[in-house]
Amino acid sequence: MLWGLPMTSIQKTSARVGIVVLVLSGGLMGCSRSSPRHASSVLHKRSNKSTTSTTSKQTKSPSTSGPTSASFPTLILEGLQKLGKLPFQVLAPTQVPIPSGDSGKYLGATVGSSTTSYSFNFSLTSSQLALNDPTLSDPSYLPGGANFLGSFSESTGNTGASISSQLSTLASELDSTCRSQLVATTIAPTISGQSCANGTGNTLIWSEGNWRIGVVASNSLGPADTALAGQIASFLSDHFLPPPTGIGVIKAQATGGQNVVDSAPGSSSTPTTSIEITYSQLGALVQINDSLDAIGGLEMAVSVRSYNTQ
Repeated sequence: MLWGLPMTSIQKTSARVGIVVLVLSGGLMGCSRSSPRHASSVLHKRSNKSTTSTTSKQTKSPSTSGPTSASFPTLILEGLQKLGKLPFQVLAPTQVPIPSGDSGKYLGATVGSSTTSYSFNFSLTSSQLALNDPTLSDPSYLPGGANFLGSFSESTGNTGASISSQLSTLASELDSTCRSQLVATTIAPTISGQSCANGTGNTLIWSEGNWRIGVVASNSLGPADTALAGQIASFLSDHFLPPPTGIGVIKAQATGGQNVVDSAPGSSSTPTTSIEITYSQLGALVQINDSLDAIGGLEMAVSVRSYNTQ
């Protein structure tokens, strides 16, 4: 399937290792979240329960009806209202999950726009801050900073051919990780795929409908490649992502620790995962980033809805 949602959580660790997930698609959408309130009121907590992947069901079509303003959390709605009237159809997430390991934090956000694009930057703060609070201009709250959570952007400045080329380039990065021939492997009980050596570990590749999915892992993460592949496959079998024009690309990375589903005996640490989701919809290039939780990024993606600026 590909549209609504729930999830597993992933907690931060200090070690940095490599795991990369890449998904090509043909569909995307569904969810909601609340405002920059204390984290316990902003999101439901994810469980660390192992999941079993099932074959993706793609016969159901996600709703295309526009949401009401009440569908967006207060912080997002304030940002959308600040944009004013834009010359393109605005898309925005109705949910921005905070990792359960940061449940004592608040959600901060900044928003900016031009005539062809707009973007949100999200961060974790120790106190509740207003939209575009000057504090959020500190490098620690910007991409690459310790408190940066993620972002959402929409751009209409490129032609359809240019967007298609960008997506194809992102998609090709998956195959370029292989350093050996692909061999048949089992991703989940009902899903077959392929694997290859990538120089530092293994790459797992499979398809679900129009989606081509890849998980690239370092050997130092042990079974994290198959565990994360199972998590991604399970999520996509139960949720709809917003339907893209052409392909969509999802690239995720895990850093350090043990995978939350397949942690080593006696280990309580779990890796911090990040994800970048890029696709084309309504003639625009949409990019979603979650720097702390790959599944949280997928949750943000399935929550995307159209917003009618006034």
